[in-house]
Amino acid sequence: MLEEVREEIDFKITPLLGGIAEDLSNLLRQELALARSELRAQTNRMIGAGLAMAGAVLFFLISLLLGVLAMIAYLAETFPQLPLWSIFLGAAVFLLVPATLLLRRGKKEFERLSLIPEKALQTFSES
Repeated sequence: MLEEVREEIDFKITPLLGGIAEDLSNLLRQELALARSELRAQTNRMIGAGLAMAGAVLFFLISLLLGVLAMIAYLAETFPQLPLWSIFLGAAVFLLVPATLLLRRGKKEFERLSLIPEKALQTFSES
């Protein structure tokens, strides 16, 4: 009699355990899909931002170069007693200040970006 009850319990528990394992497997697949989706979205945003910044930097550098050359030509005409190399050096030193500030700002912005799928980690830890 005891053996029959054990077999009946095993018979009822086995499908339950199989269902739990299948549900857990489905949940893990869904969480991985969510994490993959978040990573893809963040990566696409980073690529878009990077391309926009690269284009802007290219045009900025061309404009800056033309502006600096114009400024150097003006200074060379205004102060003919100064050697041309000193005017170029002064312009280079002058441009280092905003370059340093922009570099620091860009570094801070990139540090704020994250490739960690926050939503997926949150729902995974809640499960």
